[in-house]
Amino acid sequence: MNILITGENGTGKGVIAQAMHAISARAAKPFISVNMGGLPEGVFDSELFGHVRGAFTDARIDRAGRFELADGGTLFVDEIGNIQLGQQGMKGNSEGTPFSCASCAFLRPFTV
Repeated sequence: MNILITGENGTGKGVIAQAMHAISARAAKPFISVNMGGLPEGVFDSELFGHVRGAFTDARIDRAGRFELADGGTLFVDEIGNIQLGQQGMKGNSEGTPFSCASCAFLRPFTV
């Protein structure tokens, strides 16, 4: 289920999201928050989708992205309206089908 929580900066959207997660059927699973406006363009895909070792210079180990970390739980996407234009084309696979790209990889299906 997707839920849109709107409001000005500092009005408690994150608090509401955490409260909703806490009373949901997913409460025992992770609550992962990501501030979309604070992600630099160079790490955007790696933060969201993870990366495999060697995908870029500093990728020394495989790293799960926020989608995979939130598997079965809640992914709170904060400040989505602040995503830079060049980043707006990145899309996760809503069916949870594994896919890979130059610097990221889903190693298994996920549910968020």
